Amino acid sequence: MARIPDGKNLIYRTNIRNFAINWLSNGEFDINNSTVYDMLPKLFHSLPALAFISKRDGRAQIYVQHGKNGTQAISAFDKYKVFRNLDISFDDEKLLASEANRIHIFDLTNLTNLTIKPNVKKINLENRVRSAIWLTKSVFAVTQYDFNQSTITLFNQNGKALKTLPSTWQSILVDSSNNGAVFLVDNKQNPHKTTAKLLLSDKLLLPEYIGLINHPVNRDTKINGKKLYQIPNKSEILQVSKISNLNKVIKTYPLVDSYGFDVVDNTLVFSALKYASTELHRTK
Repeated sequence: MARIPDGKNLIYRTNIRNFAINWLSNGEFDINNSTVYDMLPKLFHSLPALAFISKRDGRAQIYVQHGKNGTQAISAFDKYKVFRNLDISFDDEKLLASEANRIHIFDLTNLTNLTIKPNVKKINLENRVRSAIWLTKSVFAVTQYDFNQSTITLFNQNGKALKTLPSTWQSILVDSSNNGAVFLVDNKQNPHKTTAKLLLSDKLLLPEYIGLINHPVNRDTKINGKKLYQIPNKSEILQVSKISNLNKVIKTYPLVDSYGFDVVDNTLVFSALKYASTELHRTK
């Protein structure tokens, strides 16, 4: 921003960026993108459907698209929000959305009536939420930042806290192929395989050591079908490794600047920068 020599008017710059959602594998249906931010795509497990965040109405809202049908906004937030992640339960009936220090739980069972917004519950937490992820159809885990340390708490589908895990663990990942595998990541980026049942029990937690993840766990770290998918920080390459051999990359996908991806049963979808532009304006 700068003042024009007349001393009254200003000249300023605006930046425009458009993220669009695309299939990285064979597409199941045409995705209804907008001309602004469409980001953080999340695939349903069984249904040909997709959830994502979009700013098409001026602020971030959560949208769902079922197959070739048009998109449906399932949220109606009246304030500006920045979302960190979305996650859909294994029965495709509930959606988690995390932002700031809050978790929103949306009931997706009645989405056939496009005129009715789904029921939603909100959980307010003490610390900033890093992620929220389903462990089973009715239990999910929330990772929060607590000073310089992460804490992982398990909740039931009604938002009641069930258990907080020891501070040994900094991240939690779940195989979205619905095989029940849960992976706890320690402070040295070592993943350990366990189950939701074991996490909820009173038994001494002794998960199975898997190996060392090459890059820090971030928003773009996912497990599906016994494979680890990850976009390392400050990278535009999606790397795929087998859980049984994390040090060997078996496949790579070159991407442009991305804003989230998801994978279910080898079907890949991602949000990518479509264009960026700069415009100059003056007040008069």
